Amino acid sequence: MLLDLQNDLDFLLDPIVPPRYQSLYHDNTPPGFLSGTPPSFGRGCRLFRYRRGAESAARLARKALEAERKIGVHGVSSSLENLGADAQVANADEVQKVFELLQTGADPNHYTIVLPKPVTPPVANQFNLLFKPNQ
Repeated sequence: MLLDLQNDLDFLLDPIVPPRYQSLYHDNTPPGFLSGTPPSFGRGCRLFRYRRGAESAARLARKALEAERKIGVHGVSSSLENLGADAQVANADEVQKVFELLQTGADPNHYTIVLPKPVTPPVANQFNLLFKPNQ
């Protein structure tokens, strides 16, 4: 069995989503499920990611690959539900100008932010410019 120590270390160091936010953030639908509903956000609509601080290209790529294996979309999770002070937040319209957004899973508030392959440092920088600490 070949071990990927960096991936294992990254997995262990990921922030643990508090139980009260897990149902809002984690999409537990069957693998391959994609509603494909085109998003139409109202003015001031915000997207939340449970994460403190900037995300590296390596972490975004790893999380996007995990999503691709589960639902067939290379991207990262976000929610329209406020995930609290430990979350990052971005204006949904601004995110949609840069990245494709897809409503995925059974939760109508769960959106996948589609990321390019490969996720490069400039892509991660663009992503991090959009998401700021939730205040």
